[in-house]
Amino acid sequence: MSGPQHPMESYLSVATWKASYSRYWGEPLGPLMLEGLSRFCKQVGADPDQIVDECLPQANSGEGVLLRTKARRKYIEAVDRFEDGAGRQTANTVRSFLVHNGVAMSPGVLRTGAGG
Repeated sequence: MSGPQHPMESYLSVATWKASYSRYWGEPLGPLMLEGLSRFCKQVGADPDQIVDECLPQANSGEGVLLRTKARRKYIEAVDRFEDGAGRQTANTVRSFLVHNGVAMSPGVLRTGAGG
């Protein structure tokens, strides 16, 4: 599996996460948070932007994003598996990355949402 090919800070989705996290919590991301996300990306074989783009692809009309239920479910399950080896705190870091990029992590949201 591949994973990130560039420094984590170079991805747009990581910049979005850093800014949103800092606004919400009033503190910056810690280096261990970036390391945890990097480990997850290596495990799933995708970089951060690829993960977010897979879950929230741009609409053809150019007016926002589509919701991809299968992709979100795939990553929810991947984070759950990642938690088994990496621990709850590191898995929650990945969940934070996804949520701050607009990816709903609640299985209940997936059942009621549209898209596929």
